[in-house]
Amino acid sequence: MWVEMNRLHENQPDRFRQRMRRIFPAILHMMEVNKRDPQMGALMIRERQLDMRIRQTAMKFHKAPNAGEKRKLRREIHDLVGEVFDVQLQRRAMEITSLESRLLELKELLSGQEEMRNELIQQRTQRLIKNKPPGMRDRKRPGKDDADGIGRVPPRDAP
Repeated sequence: MWVEMNRLHENQPDRFRQRMRRIFPAILHMMEVNKRDPQMGALMIRERQLDMRIRQTAMKFHKAPNAGEKRKLRREIHDLVGEVFDVQLQRRAMEITSLESRLLELKELLSGQEEMRNELIQQRTQRLIKNKPPGMRDRKRPGKDDADGIGRVPPRDAP
């Protein structure tokens, strides 16, 4: 891809810019995912590489001069499609595992909030009574108009 993009940049700058606009968001997304989760990022990069090889091989297939060459390229395309399919399955399995983990965290948070319902309501009520709502604050007191955390749930370990 690097070679192709360099060639486009040198010979067809308009097409280079057009292609960059199209692929840059996907590349940026892969880089962000790779920072958060290197294993998922590696799978996404591998999938992208395989897709490019599939496209290149399909182009060769359509330009192939004879049936023997087409047969060889068809097998190669088939193998590559199988490989990208397996990578997609791995990526989806990882996504499901991640979602299950996040769901468990949210269920635990909800359970804790349900257990602490009365205390949390009391704390919020006290904050609202103690502090003036943001629209009613005195403008004469600089530094006192900072956010008061209304609506925030304290961590479970907080007293």
